[in-house]
Amino acid sequence: MAERSAYMPTQPEHRPLPEHRRRGPGYLFLDIDGVLLPFGGEAVGGFEFPRRCLDALASIMTAAGPQVVLSSTWRCDPHAVRAIREQLYAYGEPLASISLVACTDPSLHSERQWEIAAWLKAHAASGVDVTRFVVLDDLDCVDGKANQRHRPMFEHRCVLVESSEGLNDRDAEAAIAILARPARRF
Repeated sequence: MAERSAYMPTQPEHRPLPEHRRRGPGYLFLDIDGVLLPFGGEAVGGFEFPRRCLDALASIMTAAGPQVVLSSTWRCDPHAVRAIREQLYAYGEPLASISLVACTDPSLHSERQWEIAAWLKAHAASGVDVTRFVVLDDLDCVDGKANQRHRPMFEHRCVLVESSEGLNDRDAEAAIAILARPARRF
């Protein structure tokens, strides 16, 4: 094996990106309460996201690289959005790079599914490919009478997080698998 010259730059090993990363990042609709901030247990006495919930989100960001769209009611309060940004930044990469500039319409306060559907339809109408997305929420966005309206759009694209536990590794694996699937029109 030849020694490298001090002037020869080392080349990073080329590894092709997985298919789902080549197609674009997809979107992750993120709720806060019950997802990054579990109810009860660790959440008592503050608004600090447990490290294990942030670790699970970081694994999704590392594996799939989706663009995050804030779908939580926290989107309506600039102080709350700032608090989210501060905690993501304090965690470090890959969470520190999440911008949170995208959010569902703060003026819409209906069913979470409807709010996300409105965002998807508006962006699709402007030419954005929104066919790959996952919803992380402790509210069911598929079943129930209110969710019949857009059920086909959301089936097999939602991870229902247990609100008392918050986002965990199983949820993260499910979200990564959803984002890795071939795009599906709605």
